[in-house]
Order: sequence, then C-alpha cells, then structure tokens
Amino acid sequence: MKRYLLLVAAATSLALPAQAELVKDGVWLVQEGDSLSKVLKTALPDEPLRQKRLKRIVPLINKQAFAGRKLVVGASLRLPGVMMPKAAGAPTDKTIGRVLISGVSTIATSADGEKRKLRRGAAIYESDTVATASARTQIRFSDGSLVALRPNSEFKIEEYAFNGKQDGSERGLYSLVKGGFRTVSGLIGKVNKSNYRVKTPVATIGIRGTHYGLTLCAGGSCAAQGLDDGLYGGVVDGSIEVSNQGGRFTFDNDQYFQIAGLDQAARALLGPPGVIFESPDATVPQAQSAAPVPEAPQQAAADAAAQLNERAEQALAPDYEGTRDSGVVLHVNGLDVSVSDGQTPLNLSGEPAPAGTVLSASFVTLNDAEAFSLRSGDSDDYRIYTNASGDLVAAARTASYDGNTGTEFIDAGDPPDAHGPSSGSDSSTGLHWGRWDNIPVRFAAHNGDQQIVISNQPDTHIHFALADTNHVINQLSQLDGVREALSPGQSHLYGDYSSGSRPVDMQGISGQHDGAYSNLMLDFNTNQITELNIAAIIEDSTYELELENPVALNDVLSPDNSIDIQGSCVGGGCGNTVNLEGEASFIFASGGASGGGLDSPSGGGGTLHTAVTYAAEGLNDDPVNNGGTAGVYGIAGVAVFNLH
Repeated sequence: MKRYLLLVAAATSLALPAQAELVKDGVWLVQEGDSLSKVLKTALPDEPLRQKRLKRIVPLINKQAFAGRKLVVGASLRLPGVMMPKAAGAPTDKTIGRVLISGVSTIATSADGEKRKLRRGAAIYESDTVATASARTQIRFSDGSLVALRPNSEFKIEEYAFNGKQDGSERGLYSLVKGGFRTVSGLIGKVNKSNYRVKTPVATIGIRGTHYGLTLCAGGSCAAQGLDDGLYGGVVDGSIEVSNQGGRFTFDNDQYFQIAGLDQAARALLGPPGVIFESPDATVPQAQSAAPVPEAPQQAAADAAAQLNERAEQALAPDYEGTRDSGVVLHVNGLDVSVSDGQTPLNLSGEPAPAGTVLSASFVTLNDAEAFSLRSGDSDDYRIYTNASGDLVAAARTASYDGNTGTEFIDAGDPPDAHGPSSGSDSSTGLHWGRWDNIPVRFAAHNGDQQIVISNQPDTHIHFALADTNHVINQLSQLDGVREALSPGQSHLYGDYSSGSRPVDMQGISGQHDGAYSNLMLDFNTNQITELNIAAIIEDSTYELELENPVALNDVLSPDNSIDIQGSCVGGGCGNTVNLEGEASFIFASGGASGGGLDSPSGGGGTLHTAVTYAAEGLNDDPVNNGGTAGVYGIAGVAVFNLH
C-alpha cells in the first residue's frame, strides 16, 4: 500500500522573496516569469511533499490561469491551504530539527513573537519556543537527539549549532519553561560535555551520554500524583549532572531525584515519581543498553491475533439467550423490532422517516469499524427512524450473523442530544450530522423454533449524516446546473473541509480533523470523484485516508454507496506505520430547489455540501520492526465539505 501525503507539515507563514504575489490566503497573483513549480517552491519552500500534491491539484481547479502548460500573467491562482505571510514571517534560519509527532494545538513561537502551528514534518529553528497543549510532541534534531514533550509543556531552543562534526563548535542550550520531556541525547555533548545544557527554574542539567527525563511541577500541577512542587528527574541510561545554588549532583542509571527550589539540594528518590516515564511517554525509543529483549516477530503477530480474537469474542457475546418458554418474547415484524422480558421493552424510538431520507453512517468498536448508507423507502431491508424535529434517533437493517438471520439496530432514544457531543447541521442544505457515544449495536433473531438470540456490541461510537429528500442529490442530472455555472474551461469542483463529527479510534479516544489537509474534488469531464483526502489527529497518532482509485459519481449517488478507502496510522501506539483499509459513504445535499436541483456551486440557494462518513482499520502484527504496540487500530468519523 502506498504512503499518503495528507499530513506532511502545517501551512506556515513563511517570509516570501520579493517576486512572491500571494495576495491573500490561498490566492497567488501570477507575474511574468512565474511557473507552477516556481510558485509552489516559493510558497512552500520547506514542504516538497505538499508541492508534489498541489502540482497535481492546482491545474485542475485553475483552468482559467493556464494557457497550455504556461501560467497566464495577471491570473489569480488558487493554492488551497497556503497561508498569507505576515510582515514579520516565521524564522528563515537554518532548520535544526523536524517534528515527528504533534497534536493539533502544538505551537512554535519564534524569537520575534511570530507563532505557527506545528504538524508532523514541520521545521524547527533556533530560538523557537515549542508549546504543547493536550497532546505529546516529538522532535528529532539534526544531531540525532530526540525530545518527547509532555502535554502542557514549554521548551525553548536557546542556542543550537551542529555542522555534522564534533569539533567543539557544536552547541545545544535549551530551557524547560514548564511541563516536562523525555530525551535521548545525540552527538551534541557526546564528546564535548559542556556544550549541552538544559536550564530550568530550579537547576541546570548537563549530560554524559544519556537517556533521561525531567518534569517541572508548579502551582500544584502534580498534586493528583501526590507530589509537591519542584523539578523531578530520572535517568534510564548514562548519567546527568544537576547543579544549582544548593550544590552539584550526579545521577546515574535508574536513579531519580527531586529539587524543591533554586537554593535547595537535590533529594534522591527511591523510585520513579510517576510523572516522567509513565506509559503514555513510552513512544520515545529506549536507550540500547536498557532495551528489553524483543519478542520474535512471529510471536508478536500471534499475540496480536490472539488479542483480536479475544476482544471480538467479548464484544459479540450474547446479552441474553433464552427460549420462548422462559417468558421472553422476541418480535421481529419486518424491521419493527421489540424485545420484552416482562420488564424491559426495546421498541425502537421515533417514527419511520419519510421516503427518500438518506442516512450515511459509520461505527467503531473495540474490534470493528464499518461505514454504510441507507435510503428510506428504497428497500424493505432497512429503515430510518426520526423524531418530530427530523433528528435521527434510530435505524435498523436486516443482517445475518453466525447463520442467524434477523435485525441489526441502533437506538439512541428521543431526544438523542445526550449522546451527541459533536453534532451539527446546515439549514441551507438540510444536512444533519453527529456522533453517538456508547450506543450499542444490537442484533436480534429467532434461532430455530425455540431459541432467541439478542447480541450486543458495547462501547460503540456511531457517526452519522442525514438529509431529507428535498435536498438530497441522487442523480447526475441534478448537477447539470453546476456544470453550466462553472467558468469557461473549468471542469472541476473543489471541496474545502467545513465541519464534521469529532473522529474516534477503537479505544474510544476522540480527536479532530485537520481541515488544511482534508479535501474533495469532482471532475465533470469524467463524472468522477478524483480526490478524497481525510486527515485526523487523535492524541499523538495521525490518521491519513484517501480513495484507492477515482470513483464514478453514479456509484456514490446510489442508495448503497460505500466505496473503498485506504490509508495509514502513524505515531503513538500505532508505531511507524500501520496500513488501514476501510469504507466511506457519501451524501450530496444542495440548498437549491426541491428535489435537490442546483444552479450554482456557491452562494445563497446554490450551496452544495457533501458529507463523507468513513471507517477504516488495520493491524500492527509486527511491533518489533514497526514500532508501537501490537493490536488493531481503527477510526471512524464524518467529514463535511463545501464544494465550490
């Protein structure tokens, strides 16, 4: 499976040369001598992967700016995601490091106060102050050192110099302002020990070839762990020298300490304090001498498979198995499901939705991720239930499990608001979307003449998008107005990410989409969707998904419109790369006339939105070579795009 180019680096505000004409965010004014390659290299000098991707997209969405292969002088060129430079741009100093893993809210502040968001692959410069929020961030410096910052930390690169040699000119001076980090040192300080220093408010740290960690506890930030304020540290491999007004102290392998203040001596601890090397930070590679003996890859794969089987058996274990004689009655009347044991009726909430209502849904559990689409009235095999306000409250479809044919259903109750932490809607197109947490997917069936089975998948996170028949586009002819409204020579619609539900992984942890690297493209020359990119960040893992191949618009407009997607998960427990495969389903909804007609792709009644509900999963069965943790990884969510 090929690698993906979605999450490569944030669109930074770079100081552009004099010939640059980025007149506003995402728009370039073509000048004499400009070529597409030159424009992209100027706008994105440190991001070759984004240059490559945009080189394919830009000609498709800027037909008016090209005469053959040449740019038309004076034309406006749309560059999706490229940001306008500020008067005092981000540093233009030599890159000294790169971000390996980053959360969506990690910020670098340069010496002149300019801020920029950091993404995986982003450059780090001398004098940067890196501030994390809720996620961990890893940085690899040019001397080979690795720094993993804890959440809510600030780390400043005071001075940095490395020319590839240990000739005495190398220098690494850092400041831990707050929070903490774990690091494996590189070539700086390996020979010339005094050329490496980390300053903190209470002490200065030197090294002797080291894997160590530090955490600053201040203002009661570590009270939950039962720790007083101060600097806490520990050494995995090598040794560190700690000095302040209280003296000079050396700590070696498996030694830990606390310093209460600038004038206080270091106090040795009997064991790790719990705020340095706890498991969430385990993504930093262990020093070679401290690394455990790895399992053989075959054993790791077998263990991962066994873990998956155990989780699947737990998730699919029946809630209840009984007989009609026990007084439990199962009613499966078409898709009107109810189960009663004399105490708990399970009639589905709401009323069947009007014919033509479309539901696009995906779910993720401990062992599964799936996306699908239903259209009310198209089949007797599925049904959508809504309340008086038109909100989705339940859905059902016929299904077969373990040889039993019955009904699979979800029911959030009415109203479902308590289960929807990231819902939204658009009045112009009638789209509703959201996420239900911890709503079980149930399966009910008769088994022979006597047995009934009610199975339950707990801890299910369900994402959905819903649109009524007055706004849904379900055939190509309804897009004729869009074609006619395009500029002469223009044949593509570009979809910018506008909203969606917060994506969730198989562990039930939620994150958010990275809108700068999520997009959709329609090609009316071929009547295909040629681009679908969805990027999401959950804690310190990045998920990147895209189409396996271009797909026909007719296929995604049909009632059962799930299509194949593929991608990867990088970082966190996933490891270096876990390949993902999955499905996506689409709803096209317009703000045009009844029946989904659309005259214009932008403004007023011509709004065109596409909701893409997706799910994907993959297995890390070789953590020895891949890194990370053995197991299954998956994600589900809804991404909403505004087409123009």
